[in-house]
Amino acid sequence: MSLELLPDCRTRELRGTTWVYWGPEWGMVECVRVFCANCGKLSILVPKESCTFAFALCPKCEKLGKIAQMMATPDEVFFRKALEVQQEIYGRELTALEQAEALKDSDHILSKLVRDRKRSAPKE
Repeated sequence: MSLELLPDCRTRELRGTTWVYWGPEWGMVECVRVFCANCGKLSILVPKESCTFAFALCPKCEKLGKIAQMMATPDEVFFRKALEVQQEIYGRELTALEQAEALKDSDHILSKLVRDRKRSAPKE
């Protein structure tokens, strides 16, 4: 049984700029529109700089039923795959230092996973 990915509900094309004041700590923040995955209605705004994935359902669509329990975010799938590879090759999860060393080698399997992840990321 494989996991299905939740769809990324951020707008694909940035038309115009949406700035939101988020208090004295952050000030004005450039935001991306996020639409309901079911009906397409504008749902929320998220910070452009720090948000790499967003899934949303509007209140009306949330009442229609629960999302399938077997769906996951792209980050969950990536980290699960990276852990599986480490377990398969090393029999354990690598330490942060070992992971950093592995990522320096462009031929290492973890480096290849990261490159594949970057290729599949949405384009701006």
